[in-house]
Amino acid sequence: MKKLIYLVFPILLSSCTMGTRFTYTYALLEPKQSNENKYGDEIISAKFKVDDEGVELEVTNLSDERISLLWNESTIVIKDEANAIIHAGLRYVDAGKDQIPSTIPPGAYIKDRAILINNLSYKPGDKYTRSGWVIKAMLPIWDLNNKKVRQRILDNKGQIVGLFVPIETQEGIKEYYFKFKITDVQKYKHTPPTWKSIYE
Repeated sequence: MKKLIYLVFPILLSSCTMGTRFTYTYALLEPKQSNENKYGDEIISAKFKVDDEGVELEVTNLSDERISLLWNESTIVIKDEANAIIHAGLRYVDAGKDQIPSTIPPGAYIKDRAILINNLSYKPGDKYTRSGWVIKAMLPIWDLNNKKVRQRILDNKGQIVGLFVPIETQEGIKEYYFKFKITDVQKYKHTPPTWKSIYE
């Protein structure tokens, strides 16, 4: 019974202190509007998923020559502030170091993920949790049981989150700036853990 109490207590404490969690819905606004977060031109086709921590992307090379994603020059833009990113191909401990471009051969595609370097931190473990990397959300998602914080979260509807990615082609560098608009902000729906699931 003691083991069960130790497992449940941090879960309940975290929920009480952080308040209600919210989630954002994004839609591609520029270069072309797309509620499905898809883009295409003569060089690439791209799919995106914007979540709390960053932007997932799948880029296909439609050209007859290789292309390269230039991560060192790429940024995520939040409220007009350009933030350096790290992509999934690197270890978090190497954040801030040189990032080798990702080369995509003709007809091939790459799946990757971009997150803000400044939102990365290493958290030591304790008696309840393991040590590991923590990724802070790009925008606030917990209201901390505070009405003002909750309103600031709700006011993010209509805000723009951008992903700037220069792509090197045989003809030179083409700069892509994808802008995603927050179309909705809602309470996060989840299923609370049951006694059985905690034991499992």
